[in-house]
Formats: sequence, C-alpha cells, structure tokens
Amino acid sequence: MKLLLVEDEPLLMEEMERYLSEQGYRCEKAYDFEQGEDKIMLYRYEIVVLDITLPGGSGMQLLDLLKKVHHDTGVLIISAKDSLTDKITGLKMGADDYITKPFHLEELNARISALIRRKISTDKITCILMT
Repeated sequence: MKLLLVEDEPLLMEEMERYLSEQGYRCEKAYDFEQGEDKIMLYRYEIVVLDITLPGGSGMQLLDLLKKVHHDTGVLIISAKDSLTDKITGLKMGADDYITKPFHLEELNARISALIRRKISTDKITCILMT
C-alpha cells in the first residue's frame, strides 16, 4: 500500500514514516501545501494522511483537490484542531476519518487498516455489481 503523509512537523513526520514503513507501507512525504499539491497531481495513493494546518495553504484545500482528482483515495485527517465543527467539516468534504493530535502511532495504524478494509470491501462490491 502506498501512502502520502502530509505533515509540517518534522519530528512527527519522521516518527509516522518510520513506524508505518515498519508496518509494510510505502510512504511518501510532503511537508507543506505546495509539496502535497504536487504529489496529489502527479501520483495516486491508496491513503493520504493529511494535516489541516500547513505552511502555504490549508489541508482542507488539499482535501478538496484530492477528491476532485482521485475521488476514491482514502483520507485520514490528523490535526491539533479538535473542535466538532472542524471534524464535521473534514468528514463532509470527503475525509474518511479524523484523529486529533497527539495520538498513538498504533491507533493511526489501526485507523489506516480500517480504511483499507473498507476500501477493499467497497471495491469487491463494485466488482460484483459490474459482473
């Protein structure tokens, strides 16, 4: 599975990349809005782990772009913003899950695994309906 991690905090980014790579994921990184935008436009990812607050723009803008370009990509928002309004906005815009900082890497992995399971189940249902 190929993941895109969009996070501006270098220490958190390195911890996530190391841990998720150990779990068998191929991880690419973007540290700001521009890098995230470039990667979303150039490549396809199964899951994008997306921070909302980024240098150069908003993670919500990236979410909007991602859903227009690759609508079936799973999105897990990670954010220090824990208001109900922020969570609901992210989910209504197309995010599949939302986790607030700080979080345990094991929980992040469990949520990514759940997204993958749901995505695989949806793909199987689509294949059955098409045959």
